[in-house]
Amino acid sequence: EARAALGQAITIAPEQIRADLEAIAKLERPRQMLDLHEAMTLSRFDRADGTPTEGIPRLEASLAAASLSPHELAYPTYELAMAYLDAGQPETAAAVAQRILDVIPTAPELNFVAARAWAKAGNRDLALEHLQTYLDVMRNADADHEQVQEATVLLQRLVPRS
Repeated sequence: EARAALGQAITIAPEQIRADLEAIAKLERPRQMLDLHEAMTLSRFDRADGTPTEGIPRLEASLAAASLSPHELAYPTYELAMAYLDAGQPETAAAVAQRILDVIPTAPELNFVAARAWAKAGNRDLALEHLQTYLDVMRNADADHEQVQEATVLLQRLVPRS
């Protein structure tokens, strides 16, 4: 009798199971975003410590596991590209940026990091292509914007005036 009573006591209604599963599903997106933000933060620390390759595997894994929109993945992808760029792997940095640029071709940060990566890799034409897209998107930005200033310096370096 005690066993039967226990069995009845822990029986969960199908409606409750569905509600619990829906609640868990609602937490999945925030969990993925939190995991990405943690991986980005640790990657930034590693880059600041001069060990940019340390954070790459975790950030790659977090990006691979995330089922978020390209817009939500754009900034974590930028951070990963920056880690590869800081690690002296410009072609990989550009390829990482291209993952999102294939879907969102005007993503400013990703165009800027791709321009920097291609310039570092010695591919002037691709660097200029991405740099022009970045500057077109950012044309209304404040002239004191740090990345716009960096982009202008890079443009002057790539296209010296005679």
